[in-house]
Amino acid sequence: MANWSELNVDILTSVIERLTNLSDHVRVSGVCSSWRSIAKEYRRKLTHQVHPGLMIPGPSAGSRTFLPLPETFSGQQPPSLCVPQDLKCIGSHQGWLALLDETFLNMYLLNPFTGKKRNLPSLAFIRTSYLHRWNVDKAVISSSPCEFNCIILIFYGESGLAYCRLSEDNISSWTNVDRGYIDDDHGLYGFSDALYFKERFYLVDHHGTIFTLNLDGSSRVVFLEKLELQPRGTIYKNKFYLVDVDGELYRVLREFYVGENLYYGDDSDSDEEEEKSGGGMFSTRGFQLCKLDRRNKKWIIVRDLCTNHHALFLGFNNSLCLSQKGNNRICFTDDRISEPFCVMWQGFDMGVFDLEDRTIKPLYSSASIRCIKDQPAIWIVPLPW
Repeated sequence: MANWSELNVDILTSVIERLTNLSDHVRVSGVCSSWRSIAKEYRRKLTHQVHPGLMIPGPSAGSRTFLPLPETFSGQQPPSLCVPQDLKCIGSHQGWLALLDETFLNMYLLNPFTGKKRNLPSLAFIRTSYLHRWNVDKAVISSSPCEFNCIILIFYGESGLAYCRLSEDNISSWTNVDRGYIDDDHGLYGFSDALYFKERFYLVDHHGTIFTLNLDGSSRVVFLEKLELQPRGTIYKNKFYLVDVDGELYRVLREFYVGENLYYGDDSDSDEEEEKSGGGMFSTRGFQLCKLDRRNKKWIIVRDLCTNHHALFLGFNNSLCLSQKGNNRICFTDDRISEPFCVMWQGFDMGVFDLEDRTIKPLYSSASIRCIKDQPAIWIVPLPW
């Protein structure tokens, strides 16, 4: 063929669909603009087929380690990622990390698999707004930062929300979200998670109450709206997540108890760990799921995810759902935020919750993973774009 850019679209699509190696996908995207546009359309589907791994502290100050899931781990030396350890990782989505310099409140997005970087506006305004607690707890990313009109939403302070938009050439400044007429009782302790779902953000607070946030650009003032229909069984001081499961909105409740060993399945004396935690460590004891039935305006309790063999990945990352034969589990990392007057030892509360037998097992053996309080493990999908 004289001009490969004129290859039939259906044939090219068929070829791209058969690519299982990410490096091959990148090479196809680099052939020409027409191939790249078709490959880009397929990325959304490919993103939901790639297994995430854990990013954990690395051997040097300028790096971290990417640890694949045990079932995909070949036994070779885990790859190193060029991510400085003095930066706080507060989010992850489609291969990109949200990184924060807590000293100067500078934030940027980084894809450690490609080296691509997107700088974000300074967060210095947080210091003037929240003098006593101006840390940023989490960043939720609407789509790949490579795509047009990507939105970054952050939780900061006790109940602060702000967002900015990315485009190919421009970055907007941070815009604070007005909580409107929401009861103070539902925002006092901040938000637990958010999800960009069906063209808008959905948020859940620490009471389990769900809100919507419409950023259609029709007004300079953006209000947070409480979803009228609320799920039952909300329990204060547990943690909640929102996740898209086959196009349906799920709310996941993570339940804790106090005083357990730092490693699941460890029957050894835990005095050393108790000393580290100050004797007040939380650990996960189970999960509860429910999904929103919009047509009948009610929440439905979900016992498991075995119908389509789903696995959920929860933590500082954008909550993620993957489908693979044999899956019916929740893989979780330690994403608790230390609050004033609360003694917590971050970094060790991670595991795999089996939705069938309701048991928790370790993600990895305790010897193969190293986490510290300020750098807990985070899920990241190794996507090279």
